[in-house]
Amino acid sequence: MTAAVNAFNKAVGSFETRLLPGIRRFRDLGATAAEPIPPLDVVEPTPRLLGPLPEAGKANGENKNQG
Repeated sequence: MTAAVNAFNKAVGSFETRLLPGIRRFRDLGATAAEPIPPLDVVEPTPRLLGPLPEAGKANGENKNQG
């Protein structure tokens, strides 16, 4: 998971440092899109917390009282 987040964040950084300056040059030359390109957010590598686990036997629909 961390590797995927780091790769995404590198891609966002590359977009901001390499592509956006070129896009701005197009804007300065008068070649623009109908809508501006929205900024991209960096993803924080925080793992999701594990929820409560089902009790043993209840996960498969089993009941200890049944014969």
